[in-house]
Amino acid sequence: MGLKPKSPNGKNTRCLISYGSNLSGDQGSSLDVVETALEDLSSKTISIIRKSGHFRSSAYPKGFGPDFINGVILCDAGVNNPKEVLNILHEIESALGRVRGERWAARVIDLDLLDYSGQILPDESTVARWRKLPPDMQVTRTPPELLLPHPRLQDRAFVLVPLQAVCPDFAHPATGWSVHRMLNALDAKNVADVQPL
Repeated sequence: MGLKPKSPNGKNTRCLISYGSNLSGDQGSSLDVVETALEDLSSKTISIIRKSGHFRSSAYPKGFGPDFINGVILCDAGVNNPKEVLNILHEIESALGRVRGERWAARVIDLDLLDYSGQILPDESTVARWRKLPPDMQVTRTPPELLLPHPRLQDRAFVLVPLQAVCPDFAHPATGWSVHRMLNALDAKNVADVQPL
């Protein structure tokens, strides 16, 4: 489950990263910010293998700001430690003007590590606890450590729709659910809200 294909170096350093923006930045519009973020990723150790098209979706939860530009990329991380990947993502976010404040607030850029070679971190029970966190608690609580797979992966149509486009054979490392099954479990209105640009 998760990402199985090996990278050219013989190690499985494949990862999935989602991106989103619903505020303009110094680079221009949200779309400009996203394009800059993808260029910045490519200038690091991370090599983009495939990327979805850009999608537009309502802010989550609905009403929390302007519409988002979203997408997912399949990458070769180029490093053997997912925490290093997360650090790179945070560096890029910071360089592009991301300020961490209120959860799910409008933002210039959001880069999330969804999966790293199918690893479950720090352990299955911790990931399950965060995955099952009630929605009202999701707004106020932030994990103290890197969780893989991303605990909200299965809940977000704006992630799953582009994920299906870029990696249709992906299966959730903890539950074994396919992208198709995760999408079918969501409210059809939420899925229909995610539209290609």
